[in-house]
Amino acid sequence: MRAVFTTLALLVLTACAAAEPPQPEWRLLPATVVAGDEHLIVTVPLDDPARLAATAAALEADHPITLVSEWPLAAISVHCYVFRLTAGQASAAEAIDGLSRDERVRTVQPMQDFGTLTAEYTDELFDLQDGLHAINGPRMHGLTTGRGVRVAVIDTLADADHPDLATRVQIARDFVGNREQLTAEVHGTAIAGVIAADASNRQGMVGVAPDAEILVLRACWEEPAGSPGRCTSFSLARALNFALGQDVDVVNLSLGGPHDPLMAELVEAMLARGVVVVAAHGEDAAPRFPASHPGVIAATSALASGAPVGVPAPGTDILSAAPGNGFDFYSGSSVAAAHVSGIAALLLESRPELSPAALREALTAALRVPPDTVTVDACAALQAATASSKRC
Repeated sequence: MRAVFTTLALLVLTACAAAEPPQPEWRLLPATVVAGDEHLIVTVPLDDPARLAATAAALEADHPITLVSEWPLAAISVHCYVFRLTAGQASAAEAIDGLSRDERVRTVQPMQDFGTLTAEYTDELFDLQDGLHAINGPRMHGLTTGRGVRVAVIDTLADADHPDLATRVQIARDFVGNREQLTAEVHGTAIAGVIAADASNRQGMVGVAPDAEILVLRACWEEPAGSPGRCTSFSLARALNFALGQDVDVVNLSLGGPHDPLMAELVEAMLARGVVVVAAHGEDAAPRFPASHPGVIAATSALASGAPVGVPAPGTDILSAAPGNGFDFYSGSSVAAAHVSGIAALLLESRPELSPAALREALTAALRVPPDTVTVDACAALQAATASSKRC
C-alpha cells in the first residue's frame, strides 16, 4: 500500500511540475553593446507576459526598429525592450514620435549615457581620512555604526574581495554584461570603501558606516580600466529594479547624466517605499540627474565655494579602497555622495522609521564649518533627527 501511495505522490508532483509554465528566456545583450544612440528603450505593461513576444514582433513590424534586448522591471510593473533603429529608415526623433502614438507602448525614450562623477586629483595628499574626521565620524561610531542597514552601491564593480570590503559585501550582481569573470573596478571600489570599510580588521581604513551591509550592483563599466565609468539608461534601470526587490535602505548613485524618464520612475518608486536615494551633484553649478530629481539627496563636495548647494560633504583627497587590496586618494562629488550615504546609514540604524524627507532635513540642518570648508556633521545630524539635546 505504501508503494501505491508513493507512486501516486510522484505522479501528482510530476503533473504539478509539468503544469508550471517555463521561465521565459529573455533576450539580453551586455550594456556595452546597446549603449549607442541608435538604441531606444520602450516599455509596455507587464500585465500579460504571454503576449510580450508577440507585442515585440508587432512593434518591429510597424516601426523601423529591431529588438535586441529586454528585461522585466517588476518593481514598476513594466517590461522593458531595447530596440535598435533600422539604419536609414528613420531618425531617432521620428521613431520616438511614432512609438509614442502607438497604443501598445507605455513609454519610449532614447538610450542615454551616464557617467560616474569624479574630479582629477591635483592637490597634495591630506592626512589619512581627513574626510571621516571632518564629518565627526569617529565620535558618531560610539552611538551607531550602520549595523543592519542595507546600502546599494550602483556603480562600477566594487572589489568584493578587498580586505576592507569582504565582510561588508552581502550581494554582488552585474547588470552590464554576461561575463562570469569580472575584474574589480576603481570607482565602485572607492565608493564602497568610503561608505562601509571594515573597522574591526585592524588594517586599512574605516568606513563612515563600518557595519552597514553593501550590495554591489554593477551598472557602469570602465573602458579602459581606471577611466571614468560609463552607464546607460537600461543598465541603471535593471540595477534600480533589482535594488527595489532587495529591501535596501539607502541607494548610492555617484553618477550623473541627463534627465531620464525611466530612471525617474524607478527613483520615485524607491522614495515611495521609504528608500533614501543619495546622488552626486556633479562638479558644475547645476546638479546632474538624478541628483536634480525631487526627493533625492544631492551631495556636493565640501570644497565648493559660496553657499552650500545640496548637502556638502568631504570630496577632496579622500582615502578609500582600491582594487587589488590597495588604497588611494579620490576627489569629487562621487565620494561626497558616499559620505552622505554612510551618514544616512548611521542615522537609519538609530532611527529606522526616518523618511527620506526627514533624513534630508536632518542632514541640511547639520552643517559645520571646519577650516576652509562647509560640510555635514554626522553628530549634529543625529541630534537633529532625534530632536534630542544628547551629543555624541
